[in-house]
Amino acid sequence: MNHTNIRFYLTVGFFAFIGVLVIWSKFLTAPSKPQQNNFVPLNNGDQSTQAETTDQDTKNLETTIEDKLKNTKMGITSTGPPNAVITIGDLVQQVSVTKEQDGGFRVLVNFNIVDTNPQSPFYNSNDSLPYNDNYEGLNLAMSGAYVAIYKYNPNANIDDVIISASKIGTDNYGNQKQLPLETTTLSKSEASNYNWSLDDRSLEYLVFKNLKKPPLAN
Repeated sequence: MNHTNIRFYLTVGFFAFIGVLVIWSKFLTAPSKPQQNNFVPLNNGDQSTQAETTDQDTKNLETTIEDKLKNTKMGITSTGPPNAVITIGDLVQQVSVTKEQDGGFRVLVNFNIVDTNPQSPFYNSNDSLPYNDNYEGLNLAMSGAYVAIYKYNPNANIDDVIISASKIGTDNYGNQKQLPLETTTLSKSEASNYNWSLDDRSLEYLVFKNLKKPPLAN
């Protein structure tokens, strides 16, 4: 091979090498494409669906309890006429159900006691008198509510039931306002001690005996 050919091949090789360097430099400086992320984010729709399911569950239980209380007769004797209020539902001002972190439900029931209505079993002709023996009737009504809620919703996973009662009255300053009368609670653990196969009246009496008797209130 003569010197001319050697120079030719060296020249071609040199320019080829330069070309490779140029191409490689462009490749290195070119913006890289973002790496594809295989992480699948939590679908907001999933959270919404769970929330909607929880809301529906609580509403369904609220409706079920309200309907049952409307059809549950009170085991107390009315001091009014024979056609006096006879269902627990007539006392109910509100039923509220919330779902707890453990998945169980807390049931809140509020009774609005109207003791100035002659047709009410809690009728008190003199509103300035103490609430005295009406507490016995109130506790009996609460007992009936507990039976209606726990006995007829055995699969509802109820953690506890809280029943409160209040009435419109006059406070110590002469103002008309809603006055609390009593609040009772029956938890799941305590409710599990009852024999729910008994008839409603027997259960109502047993729950009634176990409720704490509150002091007299005005």
